[in-house]
Amino acid sequence: MNFSGRWLMGVAGVSACLAAAGVAADITAERWRVAEIALTSAVNYADPFQNVEVSATFTGPGGEVLVRPAFWDGGTSWRVRFAPTVAGRWNMVSACSDASNGGLQGVTRSIRCDAYAGPLAIYQHGFLKVSPDGHYFVHADGTPFFYLGDTHWLFIHERFGTSNVQGVPSQFKYTVDKRVAQGFTVFQSEAIHNPHSPQGGAHRDPSEEAHADLSDGLSAADLPGFANIDRKFACLAEHGLVHANAGITWAQDPAQNAIFTEEYMAKLGRYWAARYGAYPVLWTVAVRPTSDDWMLLVKPKMLPTQKPTS
Repeated sequence: MNFSGRWLMGVAGVSACLAAAGVAADITAERWRVAEIALTSAVNYADPFQNVEVSATFTGPGGEVLVRPAFWDGGTSWRVRFAPTVAGRWNMVSACSDASNGGLQGVTRSIRCDAYAGPLAIYQHGFLKVSPDGHYFVHADGTPFFYLGDTHWLFIHERFGTSNVQGVPSQFKYTVDKRVAQGFTVFQSEAIHNPHSPQGGAHRDPSEEAHADLSDGLSAADLPGFANIDRKFACLAEHGLVHANAGITWAQDPAQNAIFTEEYMAKLGRYWAARYGAYPVLWTVAVRPTSDDWMLLVKPKMLPTQKPTS
């Protein structure tokens, strides 16, 4: 066993002893609910998104292990979002691609996870997974999940703190509340960062929320846009909706901007998963249906594998 392995075992052993002694945890969370851990880099990197990768390993009761990527959130600020899957004490240790950075490498935290006591099914039964036969979704505990949702195409730009209707304080929350009242279980969305405004998407419409323009890289200028998206993911999670999000960016952006290389897209995907993977989500891709697909939607049609009955 190498030194790092012995060190990790030592940290886990010490944490277990502290837990047994009743020492308070650094963070308290509920099962399946997001807990956020802040980290402060000892180095102010010129381009942290491109030059540094940070992750955190969480070890929980019964040897449960979850590894979560961390994300840069401006200056020397990094964050890890984590949803504990088992009640009890969890211990975190961070790792950084720059092992000399003491603010991001080897940082430890303890998390006390309490059982969820609320009414929302997504936390009572756990996040979604594919059923054993691969035909439908079930909760973590095997409870069947009924998928009912529609797509909010411009959710990034929907007003969160205002609206254009008197008596409605938030257009976004109104939409969410209405879907919940209608019995929806899923909120589908697209990551259309460039606004569809009266100015032709020129980013000048004052009613539009902050957005991230990833066609020139990810920098501090994009963080207000991600903060806007953060509060909408959090709002959906508070309402118990599963967010089926086609993440990162609009489908045409990579085709129209040379910056969207496979390497850049992989980094953006990791960043998106770091910010939003601890919420109740489904990762989806955008698909343009063929004319035959539309026919299947609008009228019955015999599938190629079907044979007429005699």
